[in-house]
Amino acid sequence: MSKLGIKALGLALTLTCTGVPLLTGCSSAGDSHEKAEQGGSVKLALKTTGADGATYAFPLDAYLVVTGPTYTEYLWLYGDETTFSRTLAAGTYTATLYFGNGNTVLEKTVGGMTTTVNATWTNPQPVSFTVVKGQTTPIALHFSVKGLGDVTFDTGTLAVTADVQTESSTTFANATVTGSANFYYTHNTDDTATYASSLQVDQNVDYPISLTYASTSAWAQVSSTQVCQSGTLSGASASGSTGLSARMEELVGSSVWFCVVDNGATDSVAMYPNKYGPAPASQTSFLPDPNYGFYGGITFNVGDVYDGTTLHQTALQNVSFTQGFFYHELFDGSFNELTSVYSYANGTFSMTP
Repeated sequence: MSKLGIKALGLALTLTCTGVPLLTGCSSAGDSHEKAEQGGSVKLALKTTGADGATYAFPLDAYLVVTGPTYTEYLWLYGDETTFSRTLAAGTYTATLYFGNGNTVLEKTVGGMTTTVNATWTNPQPVSFTVVKGQTTPIALHFSVKGLGDVTFDTGTLAVTADVQTESSTTFANATVTGSANFYYTHNTDDTATYASSLQVDQNVDYPISLTYASTSAWAQVSSTQVCQSGTLSGASASGSTGLSARMEELVGSSVWFCVVDNGATDSVAMYPNKYGPAPASQTSFLPDPNYGFYGGITFNVGDVYDGTTLHQTALQNVSFTQGFFYHELFDGSFNELTSVYSYANGTFSMTP
């Protein structure tokens, strides 16, 4: 079973894009090279001119849901610009238009005055289209407005680019994080429980920590700004605190979701280990149940290592980071939280072939 804790979910989905929020999903593994997958750009018109000479645009709450084979993107259609672009991988997609208040309307501007008019989207819903490598696939949104014929946003195209710069044909096998964690938050559902004292971690103390990750899949592009892969946490340790050492021991053998997120000049790396099952043999005296949920995570910022097309693994061979974030969460077999701790983290990160 797999479950990200509340803090992990927040971190996993905090992606930085220019003007358009994205909803990420998961995809199967693709190439093992430093490219994410063949990608292209989606260009949608935000404004058009009707037969009456008026300018028509989408209202603030209009958005297009583009669903593909591996992920979904929410494309908000409101904006001052005439068009905007987004990246898509090659494949078959559907597009469905939504308005926040449920009414299909457009903003009509004549002589500097803007009003809202009712409209009807005349395309069959959803619109189906296929992005083919090296080609441009047009997608037009047709509307009928009272007193006019169709209003066509015919500058909307899906442009697929075939230029991927590959630095190396070798994907990595292992990654390690070494450094320190300084905890600023600790919580126990029951402070009198044996697990609370056995897993106690003091705040405002620098504790040495180490995490070792073993890759089991190739990189896969899961959104236009994120590449991920899966693996296992082959090692986890800490010193200076028996409670923290026990928490790290619980994470050994976990499944790991490992991602690199494009945030412009400051990209981020995240590893989220999770495991469901019995506690380690050395901890059954205070964790006697047959199943628990063990979750953790570490995230930190790096330089510009991924641009949505090329992942520069060589830049991640040995990097230092500060003001990262590390946490550990423990749940009972019914996924009720028992205890959690959160910390800032500093250290080094390295990947090896």
